[in-house]
Amino acid sequence: MDTRIPAFLNAPLLNTATPTVDAHTSTDTHSHTTTDTHSHTAPVSFPALVFSHGLGGSFFSYSAVCCDIASHGFIVAALEHKDGSACLARRRVPPPPPPLANEGEEPNYQEYLNEWIPFDQGSRSDFDLRNRQVKERSVEVQQALDILHIINETGADGIVNMLGSDEGAGCGLNNILSQFKGRINTELAAVGGHSFGAATSVQALDEDPRFKCGLLFDIWMLPLGPEIFSTGVTKPVIFINSRAFTEWKENFSILKKLLRQSQDSKEEPNFGSKLHSLYTINGTVHMTQTDAPFVLPPSLYSGAHGAGLSPVTAYHINSDLSLSFLKRHLMKDIDYQGAVPILDGGEGSSEHVVMETVTEEDERKEVLSLL
Repeated sequence: MDTRIPAFLNAPLLNTATPTVDAHTSTDTHSHTTTDTHSHTAPVSFPALVFSHGLGGSFFSYSAVCCDIASHGFIVAALEHKDGSACLARRRVPPPPPPLANEGEEPNYQEYLNEWIPFDQGSRSDFDLRNRQVKERSVEVQQALDILHIINETGADGIVNMLGSDEGAGCGLNNILSQFKGRINTELAAVGGHSFGAATSVQALDEDPRFKCGLLFDIWMLPLGPEIFSTGVTKPVIFINSRAFTEWKENFSILKKLLRQSQDSKEEPNFGSKLHSLYTINGTVHMTQTDAPFVLPPSLYSGAHGAGLSPVTAYHINSDLSLSFLKRHLMKDIDYQGAVPILDGGEGSSEHVVMETVTEEDERKEVLSLL
């Protein structure tokens, strides 16, 4: 049976306001509504999100969440990391120089060769390896924001296509990129990721002041070094956990430690709201936040046992939490500064979402359990 996805190849960039999430509607059904209050204004510029994949993933692994966020008016750059953490990554490298090559000659990218970077099978408990990788990944995330800034300033003129062709671009990469000149608001930049990508996001938030907030899905805590815990996270972040990851006690204990340290930070919250929030979506597993539930039967993707919640419902909850958070902390949308059920609970919130709390009492209990 064929699956058809409604899409337009190389569709032009939207010139008007975009659909937004309805902050006051339950997410048990699809709660996105369309607004077009700025349809007669000049073309708008869009905020940016750089998204980092998890261990063994790729930029293809999160098309559902990335496309959904993009459909609400964000420029989303999904990365494929070249540190050995992707399932497979490609780097373009120059060929060996000919014997009579002229120094300073302009490179011909058509002649560049593919260098394939396989998945690194190193131990998941190897801190030195994973800490080195998370720092490499953070640099790549920051470089992606650099590129978005260049595209905004110059369109296609400031970008070199290392593929050496318009591979996969259809109507031409230059024509596509030219649409984005002056349309990317890199002053409103967020970073997000899943698992290793969430840890990468925390690292990037710590290193790059241009990132204003972060979306952290099932954060894997092991790669983060002591410098992160010494300062905590001083920018707004939302932690969205699957039930399976919240029940991973070792990882969740370290996450709560980071949250406690972050709550002690001196940075003022936006509009009086919480800087750091932690949610668990019941009936979900680690792979729920990827594309796996939409393309594979449960028997074929890792950890599917325990995923009792419909993948579609889980997807909408995850999306609505993310979009509402971005509206509140990145866009500073006035409609999201009061009580928003999906973020703050109460009437209209989802029965599948648990708002987790971290208190000094939790810390005392953990200390006592170690005695």
